[in-house]
Amino acid sequence: MLSTRSQKMVTGVVIVTLALFAGGYAVSTQHQPEPTADTRPTTITHETRSRQLHTPDPALLAPMPSDLAGVEPEIELTMDADGNLDTTPELRQMFDFYLSNVGDEPLDRVMERINALLSRQLDGPALAQAHDLLARYVDYRLALDSIGDSLAPVETANGFDLAALQSRYDTLNSLREKQFSEAESDAFFALEDVQDRYMLEKLKLEQNTVLSEQGHEQALAILEQSLPEPIRLARERATRDADLYVKTQSMSAEGKSAEEIYQARASVVGDEAATRLARLDDKQNQWKNRLSQYASERNDIRDAGLSPDDQKNAIKALRTRLFEGTERLRVKALDPEL
Repeated sequence: MLSTRSQKMVTGVVIVTLALFAGGYAVSTQHQPEPTADTRPTTITHETRSRQLHTPDPALLAPMPSDLAGVEPEIELTMDADGNLDTTPELRQMFDFYLSNVGDEPLDRVMERINALLSRQLDGPALAQAHDLLARYVDYRLALDSIGDSLAPVETANGFDLAALQSRYDTLNSLREKQFSEAESDAFFALEDVQDRYMLEKLKLEQNTVLSEQGHEQALAILEQSLPEPIRLARERATRDADLYVKTQSMSAEGKSAEEIYQARASVVGDEAATRLARLDDKQNQWKNRLSQYASERNDIRDAGLSPDDQKNAIKALRTRLFEGTERLRVKALDPEL
């Protein structure tokens, strides 16, 4: 039987589940627009690969979608002394940024945007290596999307299924070994792999019915100390901040004053941070009001009897009118929940 501590692990285990087959986007053909005269096939095949790997003329590319325009990551790609590509976490960040728009744009067009950016910063062997790595990364995401649903569910009536999570983790690593070199995997996935392994080990301890309460605590403390220091310190801050958040939310629900909430925060994080959090409260309240306005106007658009294309364009124009820059990406992600 899971202990009370296990209930606090839901967020942590979700990290594992998301990292294994539930990424922020899915480069899947089932989510692509229907092919028309203006949209080329989005399925990656050997036939389309040759088109996707060519270097397009940036002047011929369509304008960036309004949700992404002006918020592109500023990433400097580098080469070693022999002209080979330096594979970095930032390169994957760049791939993910543009691939997140698959669904609003055909995959071919997204690939063209990425390849144009690669060609502006790289040449020679490094450019060819970047093209190849991009193609393999997209294949990897496609593979995740195709096999994820075929695996056993990670939740049961009794909680998380450790065996199912371990199977997904093993499948994920096997797929990475097939698609990437060790150096590429380290650059792209090292951080999330550390977090995934940590959460799996933590879940094993939480489901261990042999250890005593004290044994659990000691084993968890040892596991925590095994994390790299930057991750461990970040987790400590996150735990502290999460506890403080729960406390202040409870105080707010009880009708405590802004000053009382400020003092509770200041006792934990100091006056300067408490002041910033108070300002953040104001911004969040304003944000919630704007989201409510957006949801109301969006629903009016949905009820207006527009064609699917006109409805999509009208909602996109609404986001452009009410929000700026990265706000549009946040609203786009939140839209199904509003």
